[in-house]
Amino acid sequence: MRVGIAEMYLKRKVDVWFHGFQSSHPNADWGLLTTEVCRRFAKTTGEEVVETFCKIRQYGEIAEYVEKFEELKAQAMQALPNLHESYYISVFTSGLKGEIKSVVKIIKPSSLNQVIEIALLQETTISAISKNTKTHESYIHPKPPESLHTETKRPNPHFPYKTLTPIGLQTKRNLGLCFKCDEKYTIGHVLGTELINGSQLESILVQQPYGLVGQLNPILEKEVTETPKELKSILAEFDDVFQEPNGLPPKTLHDHHIPLKEGTQPFQIKPYRCPFIQKSEVEKLIEEMLATGIIQPSNSPFASLVLLVKKNDGTWRFCVDYRQLNNLTVKDKHPMSLTDELIDELYGANYFTKIDLRAGYHQISVKTGDVYKTALKTHQGLYEFKVMPFGLTNAPATFQSLMNEIFKEQLRKNVLIFLMTYWYIART
Repeated sequence: MRVGIAEMYLKRKVDVWFHGFQSSHPNADWGLLTTEVCRRFAKTTGEEVVETFCKIRQYGEIAEYVEKFEELKAQAMQALPNLHESYYISVFTSGLKGEIKSVVKIIKPSSLNQVIEIALLQETTISAISKNTKTHESYIHPKPPESLHTETKRPNPHFPYKTLTPIGLQTKRNLGLCFKCDEKYTIGHVLGTELINGSQLESILVQQPYGLVGQLNPILEKEVTETPKELKSILAEFDDVFQEPNGLPPKTLHDHHIPLKEGTQPFQIKPYRCPFIQKSEVEKLIEEMLATGIIQPSNSPFASLVLLVKKNDGTWRFCVDYRQLNNLTVKDKHPMSLTDELIDELYGANYFTKIDLRAGYHQISVKTGDVYKTALKTHQGLYEFKVMPFGLTNAPATFQSLMNEIFKEQLRKNVLIFLMTYWYIART
């Protein structure tokens, strides 16, 4: 009867297998059916289950070990139903941790439940002893109170150094003191510097338990090269060419024009927050440009913002954010030179000379009617450029068109131009 009821719940491949089994075993009873089903569809055989059961080991707490043991025990009992309880006691005991196993073996319990109870008691006892030992050690060797500083031995005795504990760090912050010395910290506060090499820095970082805060400045050795004798006479003859540009450039047909799109309204951009250190630098640069005459005070309805960008040599580059003005400007379609074509023009040349213009854009004037559009905003007020500034969308096209006009007789013969870079080439 049970075989018939089970047949009603069989599906897919099990149902197909059952019909084949029933054809070869028409009078099969429930015991034979269950044995054949397990043999056909079980993922592991009885031997594999028993082997896994015998290898069970305790890695965590007793409760986790007992749960896993009972799961494997149920599977093992199906494969080998006639095993005595002493076998299960032996397997459970052998899988326990060493400090628990020894106590269980000494007591020699007669049932599996007693073994589990003794193992749980021993685990609780070991945990309590461990906690008491830690408390006793901290009482005998109390942790010393944290001081503001901890002195650190240094490989270089000439380099005084103190590390700060978290308490010391907060104390100095509250008192307004420098983290590295005991002086009052103010803007522009500078410590004495000391030269250290890479190995010394590595030893510092390894020894500090709280980390290290510092400023590292690389020292670059400048290569000093002497000017060849052959060039000294040429440089002396054309000394005026290499001087700083002085005064305003002359007016030409290629003065920079800023045509605006139809319907454009003047704009005023909200200024960025300027750091204290940069304000002094902005004032210095503005004074220099006023002295040379390339800018003038303005009351223009336009106002773009000023940014300072640090150069590789440590000086600041004066930049104006003309993005809003560029979006409103009609773009100049003057064709620019392609670098691939310029390289092709070098074919057959044997001698090369390159000149990079200094302040090239500032050697082109802005048309009088467009000067007010270049206005820039600083914390001192508004100023406007009388020469073509960097950052305008049509500036490269204006500059390239002027250079092409000046050198039109030499282009592709012995001169190549790409913006502010000039190559003089000679094939003989």
